[in-house]
Amino acid sequence: MRFINPFAPRNLQGVQARQIKTWVRAVFDLEEDAAVSVAQLACPDAGCPDVETVIAIVRPRCRPQKLCIPAPLAAVTEADIRALQSKCNPAS
Repeated sequence: MRFINPFAPRNLQGVQARQIKTWVRAVFDLEEDAAVSVAQLACPDAGCPDVETVIAIVRPRCRPQKLCIPAPLAAVTEADIRALQSKCNPAS
């Protein structure tokens, strides 16, 4: 288990969140008017990772799409985003 420092500078998380949003926009080929939200959340449920990264994609006239990566924000890579895309579109 990796220790997450709650006192770490939050701007580093902001930089990583912006990078993840950039990857999501590119991998999912999102339109300009699509909104992407990235958050690191604690999960109190049994069997759930202590911390996960949750990505929400909101497109006009579509239901919001929620994607989860069982890792802290700082550990998310572009490969993780690509893996999510292949799960969302198995024919790809």
